[in-house]
Amino acid sequence: DKKGRVIYLEGSYNTIYAYCIDENGKYNVESIQFSVSEYSGTCGDDVLIAYPEQMHINASYQRREISTEIIKYAKEIYDKVKFAQDSGCGGNTDEIHYSGEGLEFKNFCEMTGITEDFFDYEEG
Repeated sequence: DKKGRVIYLEGSYNTIYAYCIDENGKYNVESIQFSVSEYSGTCGDDVLIAYPEQMHINASYQRREISTEIIKYAKEIYDKVKFAQDSGCGGNTDEIHYSGEGLEFKNFCEMTGITEDFFDYEEG
């Protein structure tokens, strides 16, 4: 990370974990859980798209580009990574609502090309 700490990434059950190992052992510093959907591609192939769903970040590791590296790692595992559109006010509904920081991260990933904003796929 930006402070020179070595961060390891590991995927398990649609969640990617970032962790450190030091003299005190292994500890999680961040994780992103993904909702994964299968779509039919334009050539009839199956495409797995991962949507970041929940992010858990240790406060002392925020703004260290770890989330960005997790999203890049997800692109190695899944065919595509895409953030869902902000569609509501949140609460106890199925609507998607990002925090200010979450929306900023989503927009950063889309503007820099880390994630894509639009797909021409149909659910399969």
